[in-house]
Amino acid sequence: MAPLLLLQGEDLQKLARVIRNKEIDIVSNLPFQSEQEQAKYMREVGDNYHATIKLLDDADAIKQTFKDDETKSSIAHELYSYVEKAVNISLQAVKNYALRTNYLSKIGAHSEDIFEALKTLDPNNVTNVARLAKEANQYNESMQQIMLNHQSPASRNFSKWLKDSGTKFEDLVTRYQNKRGFTGLFKNLENEEKLLVYNDIIVASGRGSVIADTISIVSGVAGILFLILATGIMVWDIFTAEHVLQTATKDVMVTVATVGGAMVGQVVGAALPTLAGVEASSLFLMATAIIGSIVGAFVVGAFVGWLVDHIFSSGGHYPPSTDSQTCYVAPLPDGESIARQIYNQ
Repeated sequence: MAPLLLLQGEDLQKLARVIRNKEIDIVSNLPFQSEQEQAKYMREVGDNYHATIKLLDDADAIKQTFKDDETKSSIAHELYSYVEKAVNISLQAVKNYALRTNYLSKIGAHSEDIFEALKTLDPNNVTNVARLAKEANQYNESMQQIMLNHQSPASRNFSKWLKDSGTKFEDLVTRYQNKRGFTGLFKNLENEEKLLVYNDIIVASGRGSVIADTISIVSGVAGILFLILATGIMVWDIFTAEHVLQTATKDVMVTVATVGGAMVGQVVGAALPTLAGVEASSLFLMATAIIGSIVGAFVVGAFVGWLVDHIFSSGGHYPPSTDSQTCYVAPLPDGESIARQIYNQ
């Protein structure tokens, strides 16, 4: 697979519009239990689009505000580039719009914090200027590496070894936590420690580091939480690269959720028996169906963002409390393919 494209300006906004329109069409044809529920899901698709445009507008405003500021201009440009890359990733690599809601929320929370840090930065405080400049550069570079290493074939052998050895996701995380010398349960680690563990797995897979070994956190914890989500998704992609789920699994999930959706527990219970030759667990099935899709079909629902956050913050724990949540199964547009069409026009 090629790296993600860096779309800019009108091309990036066009990508957001095309994806929104395709998602609206899909949601309008799902068999919801009521018109009110359908309207809620369609509103969420629209909210994602508006959040995307706001992120880009706010980043551009910061860049323009400090364009003539000798101290802050370069930092503002780094921050604009960081947001631009993060938005590209959210549209191209995060194909599940329900998960993208969470992704965009985390970008927004961090950008607000770091923009405020820039606005209130004392240009005469050399130490704070250097720290904020370092943070801006680190996050911009992290997004660059995630784009370059998206679905990189370099990790294929590592992924195959995980599959052949029967390694579970939580075992993979624990192995690299232990290599770092971090004791206790993964869920109790500091966020910076969790991020380093995920980055170690990415490095071990052959994709290269996506973060610096030390993370500057001038703007608070929001950026670390965003990077945990972004790197967690990449680690899951590495973990599942050689686990190709069959059409039979998708067909069962679609059938169960055909009329008015279905409880997550019902979908999992029906689909697990179809997972021949792969890790047959609720965690594997649901995370794959949310993050990577099963033959193009994704599980969507209000719980998706929370569930993925829980999985990555815990290092691979699946909470049965989601079993009573309503979900739908639907094909969603391929933002990466759409981006290439726009780029080549």
